[in-house]
Amino acid sequence: MPTGRSRTGFGFIDDDVIYQNPKVLASGGYLLFSHAIKGYEIHYGRLNRYPLHYQGQQACGTHVYGTFDADDFRSSYFKAINPAYQGYAYREYRETEIQQFADMVGENIGIDNLLQILQAEL
Repeated sequence: MPTGRSRTGFGFIDDDVIYQNPKVLASGGYLLFSHAIKGYEIHYGRLNRYPLHYQGQQACGTHVYGTFDADDFRSSYFKAINPAYQGYAYREYRETEIQQFADMVGENIGIDNLLQILQAEL
């Protein structure tokens, strides 16, 4: 965004988002929404009053990626919104999806041909 110009957002968060260099690149443990979460940050935007997360009546959010990877947090958070929410094991789900994708690629791409092409490039 050019210097000296601003944009009005939806007004859900009583803070200003300032976009500035350098980009925040961090990972580790965070205390978000009263839960210990492992995750990472990749963002230019910074908020003064809510540096990592915001929880309001109409909106919530965080700069931390991977927040919903934690089964306990995700289940607790979504059950507060909908008590009928049925949680699941994210890590198992993710591994199954990755394996199914790898199997599909292996079945539909000539791996031997691909390896020959890659080796010829070396």
